[in-house]
Amino acid sequence: MSFTSGVHEMPETEESLRARARQLILEGRLPRQGPDNSWGGAGSNETCPICEIPVYQRDVEMELEFSGAGGTGKDIFHLHRSCYAAWECERQLLNGSAEPQRLSGVWRATRRSPGQDDARDQTKVVGSK
Repeated sequence: MSFTSGVHEMPETEESLRARARQLILEGRLPRQGPDNSWGGAGSNETCPICEIPVYQRDVEMELEFSGAGGTGKDIFHLHRSCYAAWECERQLLNGSAEPQRLSGVWRATRRSPGQDDARDQTKVVGSK
């Protein structure tokens, strides 16, 4: 984490966000599966688990909800949209369901179908910087 004039900065590179997201997934601290529910909107001042910086009200936040273990409670994560995009790409890569690419500041996950060599027509935008 770095500071500039007392204000938190996001990590400088997409690669560092992806590396952190991958680490948290592999450690079991972030889910590997997709959320049961998700919402986007103004930040809630909750701390993002990837960059460890609060998602301030002026920021766009992705709130992800997962069913808790054993059907009790819910696990909720609040992520910056760039952190969400890094998590989404890494979880899809780890699950073998996509080949993440970065094109013009927008994260894209190219979905692969079994036996498909050319997936250019199945690109889905999963987040933006």
